[in-house]
Amino acid sequence: TNEEVTSSASTSTRCHYEVLGVELDASADDIRRAYKMAVRRSHPDKHTNKDKDTKEKASAEFQRVQTAWNILGDEKRRKEYDKELERQEEGSLSIAYEVPLSEMDCEEEEESDEEREDEPRNSDEGGVNPRPKLVVYTYPCRCGQLFEVTEEDLSDGCEIFSCMGCSLNLKITKR
Repeated sequence: TNEEVTSSASTSTRCHYEVLGVELDASADDIRRAYKMAVRRSHPDKHTNKDKDTKEKASAEFQRVQTAWNILGDEKRRKEYDKELERQEEGSLSIAYEVPLSEMDCEEEEESDEEREDEPRNSDEGGVNPRPKLVVYTYPCRCGQLFEVTEEDLSDGCEIFSCMGCSLNLKITKR
Protein backbone atom coordinates (compact mmCIF):
# COMPACT_ATOMS: atom_id res chain seq x y z
CA THR A 1 0.00 0.00 0.00
CA ASN A 2 1.02 3.64 -0.39
CA GLU A 3 1.13 4.03 3.42
CA GLU A 4 3.56 1.13 3.61
CA VAL A 5 5.81 2.70 0.97
CA THR A 6 5.75 6.14 2.63
CA SER A 7 6.39 4.72 6.08
CA SER A 8 9.11 2.50 4.68
CA ALA A 9 10.90 5.40 2.99
CA SER A 10 10.78 7.65 6.04
CA THR A 11 11.57 5.25 8.88
CA SER A 12 14.45 3.23 7.53
CA THR A 13 17.95 4.40 8.33
CA ARG A 14 19.18 2.77 5.12
CA CYS A 15 17.11 3.01 1.99
CA HIS A 16 15.97 -0.22 0.36
CA TYR A 17 18.47 0.20 -2.45
CA GLU A 18 21.30 0.28 0.09
CA VAL A 19 19.92 -2.80 1.87
CA LEU A 20 20.10 -4.75 -1.39
CA GLY A 21 23.34 -3.08 -2.47
CA VAL A 22 22.05 -1.72 -5.78
CA GLU A 23 21.91 1.70 -7.42
CA LEU A 24 18.67 3.67 -7.71
CA ASP A 25 18.61 3.04 -11.46
CA ALA A 26 19.14 -0.72 -11.13
CA SER A 27 17.13 -2.95 -13.45
CA ALA A 28 14.49 -5.33 -12.10
CA ASP A 29 16.85 -8.25 -12.87
CA ASP A 30 19.70 -6.59 -10.94
CA ILE A 31 17.40 -6.07 -7.96
CA ARG A 32 16.23 -9.70 -8.11
CA ARG A 33 19.81 -10.98 -8.21
CA ALA A 34 20.86 -8.71 -5.34
CA TYR A 35 17.85 -9.83 -3.30
CA LYS A 36 18.71 -13.52 -3.76
CA MET A 37 22.30 -12.90 -2.71
CA ALA A 38 21.23 -10.86 0.32
CA VAL A 39 18.73 -13.54 1.40
CA ARG A 40 21.42 -16.23 1.20
CA ARG A 41 23.77 -14.07 3.25
CA SER A 42 21.30 -13.08 5.95
CA HIS A 43 18.91 -16.04 6.18
CA PRO A 44 18.44 -17.16 9.80
CA ASP A 45 19.22 -20.80 8.90
CA LYS A 46 22.75 -19.69 7.99
CA HIS A 47 23.31 -18.47 11.54
CA THR A 48 22.00 -21.35 13.71
CA ASN A 49 25.44 -22.05 15.22
CA LYS A 50 26.13 -18.41 16.11
CA ASP A 51 25.71 -16.57 19.39
CA LYS A 52 22.38 -14.92 20.26
CA ASP A 53 23.50 -11.40 19.33
CA THR A 54 24.71 -12.49 15.89
CA LYS A 55 21.45 -14.39 15.30
CA GLU A 56 19.39 -11.33 16.23
CA LYS A 57 21.41 -9.08 13.93
CA ALA A 58 21.10 -11.58 11.08
CA SER A 59 17.36 -11.89 11.68
CA ALA A 60 16.94 -8.10 11.65
CA GLU A 61 18.96 -7.85 8.42
CA PHE A 62 16.88 -10.63 6.87
CA GLN A 63 13.72 -8.67 7.72
CA ARG A 64 15.20 -5.51 6.13
CA VAL A 65 16.05 -7.52 3.00
CA GLN A 66 12.49 -8.91 2.84
CA THR A 67 10.99 -5.43 3.26
CA ALA A 68 13.29 -4.01 0.58
CA TRP A 69 12.30 -6.80 -1.81
CA ASN A 70 8.58 -6.32 -1.08
CA ILE A 71 8.93 -2.69 -2.20
CA LEU A 72 11.57 -2.82 -4.93
CA GLY A 73 10.44 -6.15 -6.38
CA ASP A 74 7.02 -4.73 -7.24
CA GLU A 75 7.10 -2.17 -10.06
CA LYS A 76 4.21 -0.07 -8.76
CA ARG A 77 5.50 -0.01 -5.17
CA ARG A 78 9.01 0.81 -6.40
CA LYS A 79 7.75 3.83 -8.34
CA GLU A 80 5.86 5.07 -5.27
CA TYR A 81 8.93 4.51 -3.10
CA ASP A 82 11.17 6.38 -5.57
CA LYS A 83 8.75 9.32 -5.55
CA GLU A 84 8.76 9.35 -1.74
CA LEU A 85 12.58 9.31 -1.65
CA GLU A 86 12.63 12.23 -4.08
CA ARG A 87 10.14 14.18 -1.96
CA GLN A 88 12.24 13.56 1.16
CA GLU A 89 15.42 14.67 -0.60
CA GLU A 90 13.77 17.84 -1.84
CA GLY A 91 12.24 18.50 1.58
CA SER A 92 15.60 18.26 3.28
CA LEU A 93 16.97 20.85 0.88
CA SER A 94 14.35 23.50 1.61
CA ILE A 95 13.40 24.62 -1.89
CA ALA A 96 12.81 28.40 -1.83
CA TYR A 97 12.06 28.84 -5.54
CA GLU A 98 10.65 26.65 -8.29
CA VAL A 99 11.48 28.32 -11.58
CA PRO A 100 11.19 27.22 -15.22
CA LEU A 101 14.52 27.51 -17.05
CA SER A 102 12.81 29.85 -19.53
CA GLU A 103 12.34 32.43 -16.73
CA MET A 104 16.03 32.53 -15.83
CA ASP A 105 18.44 35.07 -17.35
CA CYS A 106 20.84 33.48 -19.83
CA GLU A 107 24.36 34.78 -20.47
CA GLU A 108 27.25 33.50 -22.53
CA GLU A 109 30.68 33.98 -21.01
CA GLU A 110 34.10 33.05 -22.31
CA GLU A 111 35.67 30.47 -20.03
CA SER A 112 38.61 31.82 -18.06
CA ASP A 113 42.13 30.38 -18.13
CA GLU A 114 41.58 28.93 -14.64
CA GLU A 115 38.54 26.98 -15.85
CA ARG A 116 40.43 25.61 -18.86
CA GLU A 117 43.96 25.07 -17.51
CA ASP A 118 44.19 21.71 -19.25
CA GLU A 119 43.81 23.19 -22.75
CA PRO A 120 46.72 24.98 -24.41
CA ARG A 121 46.08 28.59 -25.30
CA ASN A 122 48.00 28.49 -28.62
CA SER A 123 47.10 26.25 -31.54
CA ASP A 124 49.64 24.26 -33.60
CA GLU A 125 49.36 26.81 -36.41
CA GLY A 126 50.66 29.55 -34.15
CA GLY A 127 47.29 31.24 -33.67
CA VAL A 128 45.24 31.54 -30.53
CA ASN A 129 42.49 29.00 -29.89
CA PRO A 130 39.23 30.75 -29.09
CA ARG A 131 37.85 29.85 -25.68
CA PRO A 132 34.51 28.06 -25.75
CA LYS A 133 31.50 29.97 -24.57
CA LEU A 134 30.07 29.00 -21.20
CA VAL A 135 26.28 29.31 -21.01
CA VAL A 136 25.18 30.43 -17.56
CA TYR A 137 21.60 30.82 -16.35
CA THR A 138 21.04 33.09 -13.35
CA TYR A 139 18.15 33.89 -11.05
CA PRO A 140 18.15 36.46 -8.24
CA CYS A 141 17.86 35.26 -4.66
CA ARG A 142 16.20 37.29 -1.93
CA CYS A 143 19.60 37.59 -0.19
CA GLY A 144 20.83 39.72 -3.11
CA GLN A 145 23.10 37.07 -4.63
CA LEU A 146 22.39 34.82 -7.62
CA PHE A 147 21.64 31.22 -8.35
CA GLU A 148 23.98 30.21 -11.17
CA VAL A 149 23.37 27.20 -13.39
CA THR A 150 25.54 26.15 -16.32
CA GLU A 151 24.58 24.08 -19.36
CA GLU A 152 26.97 21.43 -18.03
CA ASP A 153 25.03 21.28 -14.73
CA LEU A 154 21.83 20.73 -16.67
CA SER A 155 23.34 18.06 -18.90
CA ASP A 156 24.48 16.21 -15.75
CA GLY A 157 20.83 15.93 -14.74
CA CYS A 158 20.93 18.39 -11.86
CA GLU A 159 17.73 20.29 -11.15
CA ILE A 160 18.29 21.71 -7.64
CA PHE A 161 20.86 24.47 -7.11
CA SER A 162 22.12 26.45 -4.12
CA CYS A 163 22.42 30.22 -3.92
CA MET A 164 25.93 31.66 -4.12
CA GLY A 165 25.36 33.73 -0.98
CA CYS A 166 23.02 31.83 1.35
CA SER A 167 21.56 28.40 2.05
CA LEU A 168 18.42 28.72 -0.10
CA ASN A 169 17.82 26.36 -3.00
CA LEU A 170 16.17 26.70 -6.40
CA LYS A 171 14.54 23.89 -8.34
CA ILE A 172 14.27 24.12 -12.11
CA THR A 173 10.78 22.86 -12.91
CA LYS A 174 10.86 22.68 -16.74
CA ARG A 175 13.62 22.72 -19.27
